[in-house]
Amino acid sequence: VGQRKGLGITFGEPRFVVQIKPDERQVVLGHREDLACSEVHVTEVTWLVDASVGELRCEAKFRYRQASKPVTVTLHADNTAIVVTDEPVFGVSPGQAAVFYDGDRVLGGGWIR
Repeated sequence: VGQRKGLGITFGEPRFVVQIKPDERQVVLGHREDLACSEVHVTEVTWLVDASVGELRCEAKFRYRQASKPVTVTLHADNTAIVVTDEPVFGVSPGQAAVFYDGDRVLGGGWIR
């Protein structure tokens, strides 16, 4: 998700992979704005700090080279979380890591579902 180059097809304007449906053997293409996301579901969340069920304000990264973004993380007892971003983020992809920060301090992270 988020890939633009190397698709092997042209449309006269940039298109991006916005969804992959492996069971249907489909790759869905769209415009950049189709990649915008403001809620991210995260599983297998682990913490390097004492975190309890409830809400936590911090920053998060959803892609390696992406700048961290302010978010509200709602923690659940089953080690899952719902992350709501203050502004839409682009290219959030299932299977990638979501990492939570306080400045340059890593708080924890999990896998994007």
